[in-house]
Amino acid sequence: MLRTHPDLNTQQLIRTLTYYGIWTLGWVLALGTAGIHPTALVAGLGVTTIVLGFALKDLLSNLVSGFLILTTRPFSLGDQIAVKELEGTVERIELRATHLRAFDNRLIIIPNTDLYIATITNNTASPYRRHEFIVGIDYADDLSQAAALAQRVALETPDVLPDPAPDVLVHELASSSVNLKVRFHTDPRRSNAVIVGSQVKQRVKEAFGAAGIAIYPPTTQIVQLQDGEEPPSTTNASRSDTGKARARPAPATRSEHPSPLPTGRARPRSAEEAEEEGPRAAEPPDSDGERGAG
Repeated sequence: MLRTHPDLNTQQLIRTLTYYGIWTLGWVLALGTAGIHPTALVAGLGVTTIVLGFALKDLLSNLVSGFLILTTRPFSLGDQIAVKELEGTVERIELRATHLRAFDNRLIIIPNTDLYIATITNNTASPYRRHEFIVGIDYADDLSQAAALAQRVALETPDVLPDPAPDVLVHELASSSVNLKVRFHTDPRRSNAVIVGSQVKQRVKEAFGAAGIAIYPPTTQIVQLQDGEEPPSTTNASRSDTGKARARPAPATRSEHPSPLPTGRARPRSAEEAEEEGPRAAEPPDSDGERGAG
């Protein structure tokens, strides 16, 4: 469904103005027949008229907003619009409110004042609508092959528009994958776009699987470091053929004294150590020597 003829808005405006004009004229004629002049009635009401004006402020605001919507035409009958979290097809535009038919068949009635001051997204203002999604592949896979395959699959999917043609861009060089952005255009109707988008994603997944191109989701690596340990650097060499990070072997620890001396015996100093430390105090004789002397 493309954008409908704006003459529908004009027809709706004429019908609405005619209805309220006849309604107002009827009341004026009825009051005149009863011998009540409208001017005298308004003057006689006095303060009551002011109170009624404040009470009907929101209603009058909606009427003015509805008139502006019908004249400025931000959307037309049959358009698919989104207002905040609401989305649907415009079924009716009144002076007080606008009726939307949601895609789950709910009827949504929005006051024209809220609609006029809100940000409106008109999904059917253009003859086509662009869609995109991200797919990640392994660094070891052929990037050009994957991009060409995704583009061809999108173009061959039914209801994907050939003009503008689908394209594939390199979106991000992530830590575990190369993320590609697949873009294509469809008819602006939302129901059609959702179905076509699902078909494109399914076909790309199947085509990558048949070509041996692995699809990788975004991953996060958590490394727990000890006190004083430097964080490991992320390189392609640390990644295995399957795209998973390889475990780094623990560094081998080398003992400074591979063969410790027996307990209770001091290690004799080398010549270099003796020269650096200077003369050492005389060590007391061991207990065996004392007993022998006694």
